[in-house]
Amino acid sequence: MKISEFSLNNLAKAVCGDSGYTPYVKGYELVTYFNKYGFNNTYEAGFPSRWKYTEDCLRELNGKDFIRQIIEETVDPRRYHGLGITVEEAVKQINDFLKYDKFELRKIGEFYKITDLKGSIVQPETVRQINHDFINEQIEVSI
Repeated sequence: MKISEFSLNNLAKAVCGDSGYTPYVKGYELVTYFNKYGFNNTYEAGFPSRWKYTEDCLRELNGKDFIRQIIEETVDPRRYHGLGITVEEAVKQINDFLKYDKFELRKIGEFYKITDLKGSIVQPETVRQINHDFINEQIEVSI
């Protein structure tokens, strides 16, 4: 999944919590978060701003499936409990810029998943087996 530079800039603010509609994430937490996607950074004096660090990491991951995972984790409803902000508002705001890249977050069950607005909802590399749960999920996505 590859998104535009404009979307990437806005996504960086959402991921680090500078957007106002997503939870705030501390610098050392961002380092730990991105290290699970293959980075090997340490949080120390002289570290760039949270937003700049997040943007640089996202730029490096853009075009890889990790971007999809990061967006979906950013709107994981469990992160929003008791914060006075709603996951629904975050989804709306993120969808407002993703739509120009032909992607959209859609609620499937309790969570939000990225769908491709160009018509390809099923990601072939993620299909391990076709069963009733998988088919029902695809029906929900297409509605």
